[in-house]
Amino acid sequence: MILVTDLDGVLADSYSAFRRAAILILGYDPIINQTEYTITIPNVNYDKIHDLYMKVIKQSTIQPYPDWICLDKLNPIEYHIVTARPYETKRATEHWVSKYISNSMNPQIHYIKSSHKCDFIKELNPSLFIEDRARTANHVAFELDIPVYLVSRPWNVLRQLHPKVIRIVSLSEIQP
Repeated sequence: MILVTDLDGVLADSYSAFRRAAILILGYDPIINQTEYTITIPNVNYDKIHDLYMKVIKQSTIQPYPDWICLDKLNPIEYHIVTARPYETKRATEHWVSKYISNSMNPQIHYIKSSHKCDFIKELNPSLFIEDRARTANHVAFELDIPVYLVSRPWNVLRQLHPKVIRIVSLSEIQP
């Protein structure tokens, strides 16, 4: 089995770490009215939000979702983490993965822009794919004949899904 997952929103709870930082530094809780993938904060420009997100990644305050361990039971022969994090976060990202993700899974980490994820995933020819962004999950489900799982998060609960996308609440719901 070749397993491919996203990182943030699937394995890494970067949203909670960002949320804590936004409340502390910007005095605003970004969960208010959030139904989209892109976070917006009133009177704060994109660059300032992006800089805060980069700071959160580099400070390693991100915790794993507790159910990531359920992926071990899938026993993949290859495991790829495909993330839209900028390559400049490579050091912090690799440190996080080595700290929290089972060494027995030996994941390969790939830094791919969201708009290119589907094409890259097609090249990997996975057995299944796990994502938190509905747009990416829908694209992969349309292009590939594999199980595509979408982990429910506040930013995707209102999104329409391709019929082949399987919405889950926990990674424990995935069957090998």
